[in-house]
Amino acid sequence: MLEVPLSQSSDRFGWGAWAEVDRPTFDRYLDIFDEDATAEPRRDGVLANALPPYTGSLGSPVIIAFRDPATRPSLFLTRRDESRLARHQRDGIDDGRYHDILAAIGRR
Repeated sequence: MLEVPLSQSSDRFGWGAWAEVDRPTFDRYLDIFDEDATAEPRRDGVLANALPPYTGSLGSPVIIAFRDPATRPSLFLTRRDESRLARHQRDGIDDGRYHDILAAIGRR
């Protein structure tokens, strides 16, 4: 999941995003899939989805945090990333931007 906080509430909006990873990271994920992996080191990857309305998001470097077996890994854009999506992930989005995202993905 790649989530952005909603600045006017305690909620978050998230995309069910995928990341491309190297073979050792993929193999390790398979090994720990049914375990609590929250103590695992974070891994590097590349965003494998375009996330509307954020043009240019496809291929962005991400940091992957594994979770427990019931929770998908979390994806974080890197601190060096100054894209709009990265800034929104760090700082949050207001209700207007949230509704723009819903419209862009056809959920309005």
